[in-house]
Amino acid sequence: RVAGTYHHLSRVKIHDVGNTLSADLQPGGILTINDRQFDLFEAHCHTPSEHTIRGTPADLELHLVHQDSAGKIAVIGLLFDRAPGTHAVDVLITPPPTSAPLDEPLGIRHLLPEGSRRFVYTGTRTTPPLTQGVQWVVYEEVQSVGADALAAFSGRYGPNNHPIQPLNGRSVSLI
Repeated sequence: RVAGTYHHLSRVKIHDVGNTLSADLQPGGILTINDRQFDLFEAHCHTPSEHTIRGTPADLELHLVHQDSAGKIAVIGLLFDRAPGTHAVDVLITPPPTSAPLDEPLGIRHLLPEGSRRFVYTGTRTTPPLTQGVQWVVYEEVQSVGADALAAFSGRYGPNNHPIQPLNGRSVSLI
């Protein structure tokens, strides 16, 4: 069982951490996996994606990183392909001149595609320290990211993805 409760966040600050942008999201909401609660604390992006759907990578992957009271990590992975116009995720990938707060509240739940199936598995964190035992929830539906925002992000930070890894006997559930 996987469920999430997320708030509109009014104090989101975006940081340039060298190889990506990182957003502080505390307190941002709760992800529940099999009765374990994980608190949302951070978001960052990779281009191209670190997960594939039926062998096809997406242009961008957003990670919503959560932690439980014992320090265990759970990550929601959201996939995006470029499209004309402006989209909700664009604000998280537009490089600020310095660390800067967002001008408007961020609605995390609006980034989660309603009704989308999700792939769930236990794997490894894709950023240092590459911690094992991470609970992953990757949404199957590929959403849209603005072509201009993606080009700016990719030009400054891409490619910054961890190479796709073999399953190595991992069990992946589609819920």
